[in-house]
Amino acid sequence: MSRLELDMIGLGEHDSEEQGYPPLDLFETSSEIIIEIDLPGISADDISVQFIEGTLILEGRKRKEMSENRVRFLCMERVFDRFRRVLRVPVPVDAGSANASLENGVLTVTFTKVSEKRGRPITIRVR
Repeated sequence: MSRLELDMIGLGEHDSEEQGYPPLDLFETSSEIIIEIDLPGISADDISVQFIEGTLILEGRKRKEMSENRVRFLCMERVFDRFRRVLRVPVPVDAGSANASLENGVLTVTFTKVSEKRGRPITIRVR
């Protein structure tokens, strides 16, 4: 994809550096748009997925299991905090067809492509 195409869907160089977490892949088949988002260690209860006017909004929280008072970290690279990712879906989709599933730390959101856009906000329940 060109830099312009990436900027149009919210994955431009600046955006991905600024929002870098969680990383995602966006791809299509002849009939579907599929988004896979890496969310290791995050439960479905801590994830909110919404689709509003062609934009997917993913919010959540990764909780720290270990108390910092009991241990002394020698290295800490994993992120524990709230996160938000906003992604413009580049083709019209049927928001009502949205499915989301979380398996092995990967959230998969699937939409059926359509020829026209719809404009009402949809909350997508993660199974």
